[in-house]
Amino acid sequence: MSIATGHTEIQQYKGPDNTPKSHFNIAVSQRDLNEINHLVSRQFAGMSCGWLPTALAITNVLKQINDQNIEDLDNYDTEGTCPKCQAPEYEDTD
Repeated sequence: MSIATGHTEIQQYKGPDNTPKSHFNIAVSQRDLNEINHLVSRQFAGMSCGWLPTALAITNVLKQINDQNIEDLDNYDTEGTCPKCQAPEYEDTD
């Protein structure tokens, strides 16, 4: 195996991740959420990614989505009704 001149391997830091955290709001359909839950329950069997750091980041995100309490999520995108009581979000006054 030959390595190109000037090539250096990336030195990966193996210690704890102390980098700043970012927060994102995403929209996930119920079908996608069910698939994520199923994937996590199978310990990510069947999921493949060629680069280990990327696979670890993806599994971390999916675990966080899976661990969310479904009752705490903002699930009001169900045709304008509250998912618990089925009441409209606002009153039509036309």
